[in-house]
Amino acid sequence: MGVVNSFGLCKENVNDDVKDPQGGIYGRFYGTNTLNGYMEENAFINFQKSISSLDIEMMRKNIILAQELYKK
Repeated sequence: MGVVNSFGLCKENVNDDVKDPQGGIYGRFYGTNTLNGYMEENAFINFQKSISSLDIEMMRKNIILAQELYKK
């Protein structure tokens, strides 16, 4: 299970027309076809495979930046 923001969905061309993969679910806002970023099982696994990997140093810097922004 995982969550992705709208920028991540857009970057990987995952839009509201995407079908749930076998063994997975794309979360949608109640009563709509609009993705909410939530993914289960194969939906998230497939998404993870499609994204480009960040190196460890870049991840560390992004976490520190996020922490600083959150403190404000």
